[in-house]
Amino acid sequence: MQDAERGSRIVYDRFVAPLRTALLIAGAWTLIGFLGLMQYTAWEVKDEALVLEAVAANGLFAVAWALVTPFAQASASALFAARRAFTRIAAVLGLAATVIASYAVRLLLAGENPLQAVATDYAAAGAALMENVFPVVVIVLLVRNARMRRMNEQRRRDEAELSSTVARMQLQQLQAGLEPHFLFNALNSVAALIRDDPPAARLMLRQLSDLLERSLRLQERGEIPLREELAFARDYLEIQKMRFRDRLDFRFAVALELEAALVPPLILQPLIENAVLHGIARIDRSGVIEVHAAVHGGELMLIVRDSGPGFADLAPAPGTGIASVRARLALLYGNGERLEFRRDDRGFAAIVEVPYRGEAA
Repeated sequence: MQDAERGSRIVYDRFVAPLRTALLIAGAWTLIGFLGLMQYTAWEVKDEALVLEAVAANGLFAVAWALVTPFAQASASALFAARRAFTRIAAVLGLAATVIASYAVRLLLAGENPLQAVATDYAAAGAALMENVFPVVVIVLLVRNARMRRMNEQRRRDEAELSSTVARMQLQQLQAGLEPHFLFNALNSVAALIRDDPPAARLMLRQLSDLLERSLRLQERGEIPLREELAFARDYLEIQKMRFRDRLDFRFAVALELEAALVPPLILQPLIENAVLHGIARIDRSGVIEVHAAVHGGELMLIVRDSGPGFADLAPAPGTGIASVRARLALLYGNGERLEFRRDDRGFAAIVEVPYRGEAA
């Protein structure tokens, strides 16, 4: 794919772009010549020969400048791109040569000898040369404007690419920060089983190893289908259920058509982890963790509810991974509030909102 794009770019730069420039130059001077022709033909002059002479002169002027404009354009581009005084002087001399060349080409097209014309009438030659200065000034201004526009566009592209790179690096750093936090809490669950049920602890370690490997693969992707996120969440809860046994039950209520929605990888895991540690672990009875999904106003709402006490005053405790979730959401979707906590008669809920978008076909 990259080779094809590079080849297309080479063809465009070497053939299409020069041809387009030539056609634009020819079209512009043809239009200028046509406007001049209309001006002259509109004169109410009885001397038809005088009108024809003026029309011919205007046409020769347009044709001559159509031929020398590429050289004026190249000299103007070299002038603005030059970094050394010598190069700038050479570019200015090139523009001056263009003025002279346009006058000479016009005389040659008219069948006259440029040197003889200058020698015959210095004043007329000087006036004609001064007449050719204005097109050079216009070309220089147009080249400068086009150069500034390209530089501004390139600057915007560079800034956008830099911002994207910085955001991607920040997101990767935040995602990487989840791994030690996730691993630390999971290993605590294993440690709690080692003395009471060593076989279960060994099984949990194997499942945890598989889960960590999957988490690394998931975090390499910018977004994943919700069904993959839910599958990871189920496996994580299965591991936690080995520790809490009958004290933990979980349910998923997600419509099948929503499972193709795209979400950030491992966006539910910290919320479910907090539901386990700050909800189920703090009650001495059986608890339930429920995961729901719904669409409202173009937003996909992911809800993790537990039957435990949750955070006091709805304020997350330090080190719970919530700050990382908020930071990831802000980097991906802007600084609007996309994570909130609620407490009702059914327990404590964490709610995440992300734009609702389905995976590409």
